[in-house]
Amino acid sequence: MVSEVTLLLGLELSPKPSIWAVPSTMIPHGSSVTIFCSIPPGVTGLRLHHVQLTGSVYDRNPQGAQKVAEFFLRTVTKINAGIYHCDYWKHEFSGQGDSMELVVTDAYNNKPSLTAHPGVQLTSGGNVTLVCDIPSYYYDLFILCRDRRASFSQDCSNQTHKTFLISPVSLSHGGTYVCYVSTVFNRHVWSLPSDPVELSVTVLGLPSVTVIVISVSSVCFLFFLLLLLICLCQHRAKCRSADGGTKSQMKYKSSSQAVDIQKEDQCDDLEDIQPEENRHMDTQVPAEDDMQEVTYAQLHQETLMGTVNPLPSRTLQDPSAQPCVYTTLALFREES
Repeated sequence: MVSEVTLLLGLELSPKPSIWAVPSTMIPHGSSVTIFCSIPPGVTGLRLHHVQLTGSVYDRNPQGAQKVAEFFLRTVTKINAGIYHCDYWKHEFSGQGDSMELVVTDAYNNKPSLTAHPGVQLTSGGNVTLVCDIPSYYYDLFILCRDRRASFSQDCSNQTHKTFLISPVSLSHGGTYVCYVSTVFNRHVWSLPSDPVELSVTVLGLPSVTVIVISVSSVCFLFFLLLLLICLCQHRAKCRSADGGTKSQMKYKSSSQAVDIQKEDQCDDLEDIQPEENRHMDTQVPAEDDMQEVTYAQLHQETLMGTVNPLPSRTLQDPSAQPCVYTTLALFREES
């Protein structure tokens, strides 16, 4: 009794085994599909159960540590459409896994039409109505799928009237749409798909997404060019500043050399002065018409040397032994 309860609790407490189909859960009429069921540990038997059909079908006995069971349907028809799940058991107790809906499309030759009102060019925040129509009263279920390549019925919405209202419209509503028709009595059997309708949505007051992307790219490119121009200007300014400093330094050095040369010339002039005692040098300035007087000035060597710094290499002689130097001064008198 204890072991039986343990087996039952083990089946109930473990996660529900999963089920899936390859290539998808929406299979065109006449195609093949493979259904997979995962196998929990300790399971001794399982079967793939089709809810719409009476009785048990597709029994399997797991071998060893087998983790997945495969059920291949070679040719899918209307009778294969419906809900499937996997049943498991350990000895006399059984459990049930997740369920899956298998849809068979292209089962009816009738093809609906899909139209968009007011149009396929939409603005965010507005409204659009998609109408799935067919000239027959036999169909009372209308299915709208977001993508024409939708492979799961969960990606589609179904209702009993043919108009699908989308309000308010956003960018996420853009894309390709198709519709199918079916019956409430056999909702997993669908007609041929309608021709696709492409909805294009733009943001209110703004250009399309493509234009926005191009504009942003252009702004980024212009910003890069501006940064490059600024870097070039800064580089040129640094080069000019460096050249200016070099020229100023060269000019300063040249000026200093000129001053040194001038000082050397002055010293040489002072060294060339060889005064002799009691010698008078008269310099007669040629008389000119506007010259009125000639005055002689006596320059004493001591006075002259007082205003000139003595050279370190020279020793001043006694002032009494030094001769005077005379020069002629020309004085001009302005006539009133």
